[in-house]
Amino acid sequence: MRPVRFVILAAPRTGSNMLCTLLGSHPSVLCHHELFNPAGAYPALELRDSSFELGDPEERDRDPLRFLDRVWLAHLGHSHVGFKMTHRQNQAILSSVLRDRDVRKIVLRRENRLRTFVSRLIAEETGQWEVYDEADLTLPRPRVHVDVPALRQAVAEDEAYYGELETVLDETRQPFLGVRYEALVAGGERARLLEFLELPEPSPACLSVRSARQNPAELRDLVVNFTELEAALAGTELAGDLRMPDPSAPEPRAASGLVDRRFVAEQLTGPDPWCASHGAAPDSPELGAGMLYYALAYALRASVCVCLGSGGGFVPRLMRQAQRDLGLEPSRTILVDGGDRVAEEKRAIWGSPAWTEPDSWFRRAYPDVEIVLSLTEAAHRELFIPNGITIDYLHIDADHHYEGVRLDFDLFAPILAEGGVITLHDSSNYREPCGVPRLVEELRGGSDYAVVDFPIRYGTTIVKRNPA
Repeated sequence: MRPVRFVILAAPRTGSNMLCTLLGSHPSVLCHHELFNPAGAYPALELRDSSFELGDPEERDRDPLRFLDRVWLAHLGHSHVGFKMTHRQNQAILSSVLRDRDVRKIVLRRENRLRTFVSRLIAEETGQWEVYDEADLTLPRPRVHVDVPALRQAVAEDEAYYGELETVLDETRQPFLGVRYEALVAGGERARLLEFLELPEPSPACLSVRSARQNPAELRDLVVNFTELEAALAGTELAGDLRMPDPSAPEPRAASGLVDRRFVAEQLTGPDPWCASHGAAPDSPELGAGMLYYALAYALRASVCVCLGSGGGFVPRLMRQAQRDLGLEPSRTILVDGGDRVAEEKRAIWGSPAWTEPDSWFRRAYPDVEIVLSLTEAAHRELFIPNGITIDYLHIDADHHYEGVRLDFDLFAPILAEGGVITLHDSSNYREPCGVPRLVEELRGGSDYAVVDFPIRYGTTIVKRNPA
């Protein structure tokens, strides 16, 4: 029996990978990705490490229609076979599937045209067009500059593409299913998809999305020239896209237990991709090692918390939140980061902080975190020593080279208060040139400090001076 054939037609960066994995999770569906991408043929996710083969790109491009026939025939026992296409791919294939009445068409749109464009800019900069595990995301996520004429041109091209599709389908009187990305992310559209493809309803747990959320942050935190863009789009048809809520992070359910999941997702992880390096996830109630940082600050009743280095402000948020929840007065959380003062070759390896703009999400959410934009050695010399500051809880996550992390430890450990603790991040990151594991082993081999490792994501180690 010939399988039901379908095609997903979408502009780039509108959620088509997510839709492919959603449909492909149905036991009756084989859903390939971009089989006609000029860069290569991308089959269904579950087949990429198998011996499945349709032919190489050169063979495909010599006779695309014959290649398409092989796609339909290689159903591997599934009752439904499909793939996705975006515009500017193979015109012969697009024309063929558009005019073939037996191929069911799903037209996927994303309402927020500005987010579509920003997502495209970020993908071009990172080279990541597909991500299926948040651990594989390029971090930190880049902030991009939006050129308004380029934005308008991209929007016009996408609209022309959708107009062409709908014109052909209307002229040939073919039914098609229009799907909105925003509704899909929010958990809708699934029943309509199953009905359109005449698929049996699986158990609710059967359909699932495997693609990772790449850019769930607010547009303000993704766009370098957001204020300028806001002024340029005022009063235009694109102005609403600036404030349109993004559904890419499902709203967490309220918790009746110890952790307020909604608060964690909105205020602690939030649109901070760097938190993933601590085992957390952006816009998620999953805190990872963040629970450890919070617990240490809370249990120690740490009046002075200091964080050396932070890409997204995750650790300082946890420190300060513990102080807030305890009602500690006076108390302070101090974040020291060199920012652009860090040598360019080191920034190329370890990245630059995402919160330096005064209106960044982190600064708006935690204005009571004291920020010292200075190299750690200068901050020690010019702020901590002259003011006699002693530290209850110190987190070291600045220069990851051995010489740098050793210097930070040697400078700041002596000004730790009696009973204070230190946490070292990246203590199980053995990629060169990270020198944190070397420092941890040196401390473990000595008699001055107790050392406890927590192998969460890139690793966190707690260090405490032994009694004399």
